[in-house]
Amino acid sequence: MRVLVDQQPNRRFLILGSASPDLRRRWAESLAGRIDYVELAGFLASEVDDSARLWLRGGFPRSYLVTTDEQSLRWRESFNRTFRERDLRQLEVRATTPRDGDSAK
Repeated sequence: MRVLVDQQPNRRFLILGSASPDLRRRWAESLAGRIDYVELAGFLASEVDDSARLWLRGGFPRSYLVTTDEQSLRWRESFNRTFRERDLRQLEVRATTPRDGDSAK
């Protein structure tokens, strides 16, 4: 990646946050001085026509834009599961999911 950036300094590359964490670690080291981070937020209430749907589905475009609430729920459950089981583990953070019948304390 560094060679491509150095050979074509005016060319831009988009590396998404979902890229392999191992690759991202290597890019962060080898692209020092050549990389910029842009954080993209979800939808804002002022950007949508249906604020009730935004409240239910959240601001993530894939969750908000699907056809049904059931599809949105599946996407959000999948997102949360991936975040808990993959992303937090890579950061060495432990997270548990409440079991049915457990109450918050």
